[in-house]
Amino acid sequence: MKEQHVSQFPSDTIMLARTSIRSMQHTLQPLWLTLFNFITYFVVSRETINSKFNPSAKSLCFLRNSSFSRDIIAGEWKVLPSSTHMAKCSETEGTERSCTTKKKKEILAPRFYQPFGCFLPDFDADQFIRALNSRPLYFIGDSVIMQQRSRLQCELKSRNRNKYEIRSIRISHLEHFRRKLRRLQGIPEDAIIIFNIGLHYNQPEKYTDFLDEFENLCLKKICTNATLLWQETSAQHFPGSKNGLFVRAGRCPRGCVHLYRKKLIDADFRNKMANKVMLRNNVQILPVWELTQGAHSMHVQYNSKSGVCDCSHFCNTPYGVFRAYNRILQAFLKEVV
Repeated sequence: MKEQHVSQFPSDTIMLARTSIRSMQHTLQPLWLTLFNFITYFVVSRETINSKFNPSAKSLCFLRNSSFSRDIIAGEWKVLPSSTHMAKCSETEGTERSCTTKKKKEILAPRFYQPFGCFLPDFDADQFIRALNSRPLYFIGDSVIMQQRSRLQCELKSRNRNKYEIRSIRISHLEHFRRKLRRLQGIPEDAIIIFNIGLHYNQPEKYTDFLDEFENLCLKKICTNATLLWQETSAQHFPGSKNGLFVRAGRCPRGCVHLYRKKLIDADFRNKMANKVMLRNNVQILPVWELTQGAHSMHVQYNSKSGVCDCSHFCNTPYGVFRAYNRILQAFLKEVV
């Protein structure tokens, strides 16, 4: 015999309760739907805003095992507020290429490079030292790469110098390279080398001679056991030149000139030739040319005393071309090397 359960509530009371619950369900359903739609809209909108305005929502410009691309850091220079703090550095302050002696103060405006399609973190001295991981850092090349070294030393000077080691070897052309091969061979194998030679070559034939010898003596025969990073040659913006390259010394009262990117790319035989050599020898390339092609107004412009054009070197300011160079180097040290 089945056990029967008897309700302790009258049947009319139960019916009234059921009717009330159904009524509440119909009333609350639109409210729950409205609340759900609001939450969904809020979350989606926030993600959309972050991806559009927050650079950290973009992927990093440089990742391990990613293929080389000159266009990866295509972007633009943003002028920062004039109130931006720019720390002075005794190593560069007052020198011709610091641009602090220039009459045209607008070339000193702080600027920050921002790639269009990826995230390039700002330079951070502590992060840079950690990424360097006690490995000696060598800058090898002409006077422009020496400017980069000086900027890096300025950024790190307040840190414990026992935690990093920065050295340099000045090489501008083939004869320099031949004479300093022994110094290259003496670089510690745990070191990292930033190497570039290019601005002193204005003819493809002569640059071919340098690259052939560099490849034979330093890549195939291995002139150093250190980690070698090749850095692209920067763009030039000399007036009176069809492609911005240096033609002859002279005055330029109007300063360095803007040239269309396509024209500069077409004329850029140096990086086309050098990058081809480096890629076939599995040498990592620091792609800095792209951020310099639109930086005609950030050059030294002219010598304050002689008035002679200088559209090769860039003003060595706290927020300028060489901070961007070192941001790329920092990214490589953290993510690639």
